[in-house]
Amino acid sequence: MPTTQKSPKKQTKATQKVGGSAKKPVTKAMEGGKAAPSKGKMTRGGSAKGGGISSISISEKMPVTKKTMNEAINEIETKIKETIQSIDSKIDAKIYEVGTKIYEVEETIQAIFNNLDNDKQFKIRQEISNNRKL
Repeated sequence: MPTTQKSPKKQTKATQKVGGSAKKPVTKAMEGGKAAPSKGKMTRGGSAKGGGISSISISEKMPVTKKTMNEAINEIETKIKETIQSIDSKIDAKIYEVGTKIYEVEETIQAIFNNLDNDKQFKIRQEISNNRKL
């Protein structure tokens, strides 16, 4: 008995209109009736799968440009410098205020000490001397 083999299906060239008047050869499968997708080529137009051309400008997608970024950085740096200066002046004012109070307390202690008799002054000096050694 002879064996019969089916011959492989051949592909034929068909033409398809692309973009108007020019005709382009497209490989078409014998069965199915659809053009085979070309591999390695990008899709044209705005299909649901293929992206296409967007009508949104780059500036709308990315509103921060290098210029506006540099302006924002300069503005932030200026605000930081102003804040630091403000904090420094407040710290200086507090240091002066505390220094003034310490001076007033020292003056009061000195006045009290000077009003003590010599025996009490001696004992206080001796106590201070002993505490410094610790």
